[in-house]
Amino acid sequence: SRELRHRLAEGKTLNVLGLLEWDQGNYDQAIAWFEQASAIGHETGDTRLAGITMNNLSLVYDELGDYPTSLKQYRKALEFYKGADFPRGESDTLGNIGGTYLLLGRYQKALTYYERALAISISLDSKPSMSLDHGNLALCYLGLGQLDDALEHIDQALALAMETGMRKEEALWLRGKGNILIRNGRYDLGLANHRDALAIHEKIEARGLLLDGLHDMGRLHLMLGDLQTAEQYFQRGTEMAR
Repeated sequence: SRELRHRLAEGKTLNVLGLLEWDQGNYDQAIAWFEQASAIGHETGDTRLAGITMNNLSLVYDELGDYPTSLKQYRKALEFYKGADFPRGESDTLGNIGGTYLLLGRYQKALTYYERALAISISLDSKPSMSLDHGNLALCYLGLGQLDDALEHIDQALALAMETGMRKEEALWLRGKGNILIRNGRYDLGLANHRDALAIHEKIEARGLLLDGLHDMGRLHLMLGDLQTAEQYFQRGTEMAR
């Protein structure tokens, strides 16, 4: 792309390189790639690329725990999208802002952004996005202690994930539903959901998610007083983490 002086193609490739480095935890390099891609977006007047890279740059700051910076960058991305006619990007960024507030425990604030994201996903008839939005709304309602609303949204998220073949998300929402059921005192059903999620993580070889699931199962059995089973899950998780 550089040899042919295709600046927009160069910017898009830099953005992908940034995502790959972010996924591997190489945050300094990810920031460098995203900043270069963003500069090209500004230079070429491509507001979509500028918004996408600003959104992805914010994901890195979320990982670093620098939430004020990530929120500032997300809002810049939304400004870029206003002139880009890119509702999918706007929906993603609204969802990411919701995610930041969710991490901060500001569930009501997160709820408003996820609802806006869901409205766009519905207008686009994007079932994968709708699944993510419903699942995230369920997490907000769980945080607020509104278990019936949480269960309603998690069931919608799970149905959409299964319909579209999103196995990773299916497992995540099974775990989410398990947590809601356990909070509601339905321990057997909750643990069954967690076991089903673990089976999916193993089948699709999602090792990071499997590790999270093992920790959750250990914690749940510890809470229920089953120390022997809890130890088995924690031991397996420790070995995988190493």
